[in-house]
Amino acid sequence: MRYLFLSLLVLFNISLAQGSGQEIYQQLCQVCHQKDALGTIIEGGLFSGDNFHETRVEDAGIAAAFPPLANNISRTYKLQGGPDYLKSVLLYGLVGKITVNSQIYDGIMPSWANLSDQELSDVLNFVLSNWSDEEIIEITATEFTVLRQENRDSETNCQARAQLNLNCQLSQEK
Repeated sequence: MRYLFLSLLVLFNISLAQGSGQEIYQQLCQVCHQKDALGTIIEGGLFSGDNFHETRVEDAGIAAAFPPLANNISRTYKLQGGPDYLKSVLLYGLVGKITVNSQIYDGIMPSWANLSDQELSDVLNFVLSNWSDEEIIEITATEFTVLRQENRDSETNCQARAQLNLNCQLSQEK
């Protein structure tokens, strides 16, 4: 049964991902980052148990899972190394506690390596053109083709984020 579920999940993701950047965002990204790209804050925590931990705003009791892209992605893009980091997060995912606009987020960004290079560039260009405050040079599919040759993963992206002074902390093993 578990294998059937995993197979259906993979097929579902592949079938959804065929379309424009906007369609891909609506089908795959919007569920976490929301239609307006303002992210998701979930009371009580999204994940629980021994495998995951909750992040809470001090004295507010609110757990945040998925950060906003609006009013955030432009700042990341402008940093030296920012465009490469954003592409790598789409391709390889991201784990770790991050801080965006003084809010700590502790969700998991999945790898979207199952998307084609063109689909990855389309969705990133859609996000940059819709939730950025400046004119953006288009990200090309070739840039993702090159990036696929590098040895990265979601933890490497956390380290890359920290090197950009954007704060990312891997969870301590229990």
